[in-house]
Amino acid sequence: MLYIFMALYAEAAPFIAQMKLKRVNDSGKFVLYQDEAGEAILAVTGPGKVEAAVAVSYVCAKYGTDESTFILNIGSAAGAPNCSDEHVQSVERSELIGQWFIGNQLVDGDTKRTYYPDILYRHPFAEEGIETVSIVRRPDEMKQMIRMDASVNGGQKSGSSLKIRLCDMEAVGVYQAAVRFVGQHQMAFLKVVSDVGVDKRMTAEDLQHFFADSAEKICTWIEDVRTLSRSWKVEKVGAKEQEILQLLCDQTHASVTMRLQMEQLLRYCTLANIPYEEMIRGDLAEQTLCCRDRKEGKAYFEQLKERLLYQ
Repeated sequence: MLYIFMALYAEAAPFIAQMKLKRVNDSGKFVLYQDEAGEAILAVTGPGKVEAAVAVSYVCAKYGTDESTFILNIGSAAGAPNCSDEHVQSVERSELIGQWFIGNQLVDGDTKRTYYPDILYRHPFAEEGIETVSIVRRPDEMKQMIRMDASVNGGQKSGSSLKIRLCDMEAVGVYQAAVRFVGQHQMAFLKVVSDVGVDKRMTAEDLQHFFADSAEKICTWIEDVRTLSRSWKVEKVGAKEQEILQLLCDQTHASVTMRLQMEQLLRYCTLANIPYEEMIRGDLAEQTLCCRDRKEGKAYFEQLKERLLYQ
């Protein structure tokens, strides 16, 4: 099953049309749309962490989850260059409008707790972190957040590792509910920069514009992810993959969670015909795979993912 969660109907409308979804009549207070095959559900959650979390919990409990389930949060975000220099911000800010990002780090703006979805698949989006806030950020508040980071770091660059400051209102809520039903690799967070911090109310037409232009491209990628997620249920790691998996786990001192992430990565590489065995055995021969502890092992695994998925 594919579950898509979006805050507003204006954002969801182009996807409802593109995917030919129909309104679900017996969904109570929840606004749900479903495809003809019954394999995809789109929920319009309303804005906010709590609303998003409640919708995710309802859909996952009602329709069920398994190894092939994929949860996708699509929405708009405020964005700004993560630099305190006013000139850089003014030049780069306008260039961000309309750009799409996939979240590789989610920060709860209230608690500052950070979550890390596992991106174990190829995608056409830039990766950035997303901070989920409880109220809409104004442009002056976005600037103040960046200045505070810079002052902590003692220079122009923000203390944050993020190149772009993205703020939304739902991602963390979706994650916190979804992780109770599926693995961290079974979810993704796509955000388009619609503004630089809203100081006036955006209209439905304003929002729909950003999503209508990209709906076809994103739906094509969604189909690729659906094909991949279906294989998670039926495909098992073969003998060769099992040998490489055990080698990786032994050399990196992998935890149970890390082993599952490695298994998903090898499964994806096998399905996508990405030659990983030669690379891993080469690393072992060059002793770059010989990690002294789990911390080094985790760092190696992150580098391995980068090389396999993006090179």
